[in-house]
Amino acid sequence: MKTIEDEKEEAFNIERANNEITQLLEQYRTRKDELELVDDDEWEESEIQEDLDAYARKINAIKKQIKEYKKRAKV
Repeated sequence: MKTIEDEKEEAFNIERANNEITQLLEQYRTRKDELELVDDDEWEESEIQEDLDAYARKINAIKKQIKEYKKRAKV
């Protein structure tokens, strides 16, 4: 049976994960803006695209964590 402390911990985990996603989205947007400013430098474009892909993977992983936290919170 879940205790109030368990529920508080799950809520904290969800909030922390949402904050982390917000930060990653800000970083993603910044790098995306930088990509638009790059002038025909394929190496730099490639580097920025790798960063964007990494941010997307991190965000998706955190979203999965949030789903798991929510699942545990309901049990």
